[in-house]
Amino acid sequence: MNGELGDFRLAELVKMCGRHVEDVRLTVRRWGEVVALYFSSGELVHAENGPRTGKGVFFDLLTWKAGTFELVTDVPPPATTITEPMACILEEALCRKDRMQEAVRAVLGAKGEKAARRIAEAEDSCEKLADAARDAVKFARLFGSKEAAEELRKSLAALCGQEI
Repeated sequence: MNGELGDFRLAELVKMCGRHVEDVRLTVRRWGEVVALYFSSGELVHAENGPRTGKGVFFDLLTWKAGTFELVTDVPPPATTITEPMACILEEALCRKDRMQEAVRAVLGAKGEKAARRIAEAEDSCEKLADAARDAVKFARLFGSKEAAEELRKSLAALCGQEI
């Protein structure tokens, strides 16, 4: 099955892939960039975009509004980089900004309000959220303890799906 993202919502395509019992690969292309999602027994088990793999790739893909897609069955995943159930991954994608803001506020209190707002205003791509998270950690190092900054860095890295 092939098509345009304008004709299908990406979330609907992902749900469609999750209904398949056999292995499925969903390839999405946009502006020379290629993301491949691999499903096995209805669960997302691998996502790749060039050298990047894992949930962060999936989260970035969810922000795409345009592109083409190809859905192919009976393609086994080349690796397993995602182990959480699909429902948890989708919930995480929807809630991660809120959780990142909560982490900043918990560590920095009122002093961290500007950093929390920057996270809220960041585009939904992992890179933009990671940049905002790095700034929050820098702020924590300046105005908090080293331990608090390290706690915040670990928490934000886990939520963002990449090193901060």
